[in-house]
Amino acid sequence: MNKKRIFNILSIIASIIIIYVSIIPEPWWHLEGGENGALFLAFVAPSNMTIKLLGETLDIPAMSYGSLTFLLIIVLPLILNIIGNIFSDKNWGKALITMSPGIFIIVFPILLYLATFGLESFINIKVPVIGETIAEISLKQFGYDVRVLLPLKASFTLQYWIGFIGGILLIVGGLGPRIVKEEAPEEVEEKPEEGGDEEEKEEAVSEEMVVKSGSM
Repeated sequence: MNKKRIFNILSIIASIIIIYVSIIPEPWWHLEGGENGALFLAFVAPSNMTIKLLGETLDIPAMSYGSLTFLLIIVLPLILNIIGNIFSDKNWGKALITMSPGIFIIVFPILLYLATFGLESFINIKVPVIGETIAEISLKQFGYDVRVLLPLKASFTLQYWIGFIGGILLIVGGLGPRIVKEEAPEEVEEKPEEGGDEEEKEEAVSEEMVVKSGSM
């Protein structure tokens, strides 16, 4: 088995891992508001995005479209990537090989940070991407300023970290064949057939003798 084929197999294994953690309903990231999420819970996964407020699930159609977009960005290219790696010796197979889902998973925390940063500008609450914080909410009730302290806790789940490892393996499997060069076949030097030179010498000697005898 050549080195390029090893990277093809690695890319296929990574694709299967990422597809698995993408289609299961377990979240990649979750956010809790209040003690043990008593006020609200938010779950983010490629196949499922859910927000619960006071224990009730909010029905937001845009989140369903977001889940579908997630799946199209991740799962469909990975299926094509598996096919491309199986037929990597064909030109059309090479064209199907991709690393984009792996890159997406690795930069997922950055995208999540940008989303929470944008959310902060609307609700004026700093939402953590990972870790715990106390959000301060100012309300005005009956002419009085009321300040509410809301504990927030965010974390990435085991499913995300499994997908993260799969993303790294996918990128390694995609870059490997481009970096590793196929070993060039050894050039076999053509050796003259044994006895060839001796035959030529004998012919030259016999021709010389014929010339000499003719001159005599």
